[in-house]
Amino acid sequence: MGRAAKQRKQRKQQQQQNQLKLTADLSESVNLPHTEISDKASDLNQVQEINPQDARAYCERGIAYSKLQQYEKAIADFNKVIEINPHQDPDFYNNRGLAYFHLKQYEKAIADYEQSIKINPKEADFYNNRGLTYLDLKQYEKAIADFERAIEINPKDADVYNSRGLVYLYLKQYEKALTDFEQAIEINPPFSKAYFNRATAYLHLKQYERAITDSDRSLKINPQNAGAYYNRGLAYFHLKQYEKAIADYEQSIKINPQNAGAYQSQGLAYARLKDFKKARNFSEQAAILFKQQNNPEGYQFVQQFLNELPQTEK
Repeated sequence: MGRAAKQRKQRKQQQQQNQLKLTADLSESVNLPHTEISDKASDLNQVQEINPQDARAYCERGIAYSKLQQYEKAIADFNKVIEINPHQDPDFYNNRGLAYFHLKQYEKAIADYEQSIKINPKEADFYNNRGLTYLDLKQYEKAIADFERAIEINPKDADVYNSRGLVYLYLKQYEKALTDFEQAIEINPPFSKAYFNRATAYLHLKQYERAITDSDRSLKINPQNAGAYYNRGLAYFHLKQYEKAIADYEQSIKINPQNAGAYQSQGLAYARLKDFKKARNFSEQAAILFKQQNNPEGYQFVQQFLNELPQTEK
């Protein structure tokens, strides 16, 4: 082999090593800040300049775009993956389905999950993802069927028990929901969402102390869970601990300023303390958000509350 040929071979080997390194690094980028994920996507752009037919590079960049919530770009990359990949990999369809799900293009998401299941009917995640899509569509029986199939395949998957518990929560079957959330926590004790969801079930069952305990546990694991602060605030409100409730609503709003329910609840708490000026201010903000979010029920409730508020200030 001549010197020039050896150099070309060495460059090609180095390029392949770079591709492997980039894709391996990106696969561990779940908890990276968005700036670092953006850097990974830029690196993968360079990979594609070297080898535009590298399906893995498109797939990993698509995953990076999904983490950045740039779902249209993610779908474009997954389309390219499916186009150039000679072997059908169910994960490619699953990844694209997740992007469609976040864009609320549910029928397309379901079609992709079904393709994933067709290729590999023994992967629990595919059933779980399709079940979550049915949950958003309020097709609860189909959602439960998918979650139960996922549990048959992998009875140690905490996410699936949590997902089925959500269906029971929406169906107001709170005891069944509690059983599933407890199973999820038993499998995965540091499962912040399961504690949060179980707290929600306890709220509906008027078990407020338990709701506070689970909210505390959820926040210990994930201090940025705005919903856990909101749940705990609701529990304190029902226990007539209005100052604590207000403090939690404020923290929830700080993390998620679009939480109209937290503004509404804060207005209710201030009204109980007879601080009607603040009650009106927060309720008016809630009304604005409910209207912007196209929530007529929330908007009408707040308007009725505002009409009944005394005009005198504290």
